Amino acid sequence: MKAGYPASGDSMLHSLVVVTGCSSVGKVQDSEVFRVTQTDFISLTNDPADEDRIAEVRKVLNSGHFYFAWSATGVSMDLSLNAHRRILEDTTDNRFFW
Repeated sequence: MKAGYPASGDSMLHSLVVVTGCSSVGKVQDSEVFRVTQTDFISLTNDPADEDRIAEVRKVLNSGHFYFAWSATGVSMDLSLNAHRRILEDTTDNRFFW
């Protein structure tokens, strides 16, 4: 996942965020759902000062409140959609997509 988020001033931080720790919390249909427990950030600008600026984002992502679904078939469930909406349309709800 590439993350661009506002930092102090008008500058943006550009990082690749890699999930390096997760735990299975269950299955929904053919997809296994995982809780994110640890992430690593790779700066795309190679600016060492970025580490201080991403500390709060890292804390939020590692808080245990972020989930993803994965399926061995390659067709993973979109966790941003409720079951009714998933049946009617297959469009991601960007309010819940990260």
